This record gives sequence, structure tokens and C-alpha cells, in this order.
Amino acid sequence: MLGCIAGPFLGGWLCDAIGRKQTLIFAAILFGASALGTALPKDMVTFNFFRFIGGIGVGVASLASPMYIAEIAPARFRGTLGILFQFAITLGALGAAVTAYLLSVNLPEQTSWR
Repeated sequence: MLGCIAGPFLGGWLCDAIGRKQTLIFAAILFGASALGTALPKDMVTFNFFRFIGGIGVGVASLASPMYIAEIAPARFRGTLGILFQFAITLGALGAAVTAYLLSVNLPEQTSWR
């Protein structure tokens, strides 16, 4: 969550400095690094560090994505595409919460990731 708070500040600066597309590529690199770093950590500090990196990626992408959509979309589709972006974020959060609930209810406590 701390990375998600810091990410938009970095994302705003990056969007102005290198452009929206390059900022999204940078966010994708952060996502990849976070995925590898959290999959193969040697200790809890390393795991949390890469979670923070992933949070920064989420914060950067959450700022840059709607800006990039508005920048490249034809005028008549901008509103629709912006709404679809927000809908996808909301649906993903709901799906994650429902999945976490179902795993916690249906798996034994020592097996469940929650």
C-alpha cells in the first residue's frame, strides 16, 4: 500500500518527463521485477521490498493509464474507454476479494494463503 501511495507522485513526474507510453513501460518493468522478487525471495525483507516495488508500479500505472487512454483514443470513444478502464479496476478488485474469501473458507487453514 505504501508503494501505491508513492507511485502516483513518481508517475506524474515521469509522464511529464518521458511521456505516458514510456511511463507505462516503466510500470510494466516494475511489475515484472516485483513478480520475480516476490516469487523467489530469500527472506521476508526481500519479499516486502519487492511488494513495495510492485506497489509503486500499481501507483504509476493507475495514474498513467487513464492519461494514455485519453491521449490516444478518438474523441468519440474517450469517455467509454475511460469508464471501461475504471470498470476493469473495480471488477479486478472485487474478483480478488471474492477469490480470497473462497480460498479462506474452502481450504484448510494451513493450506490457505489468507
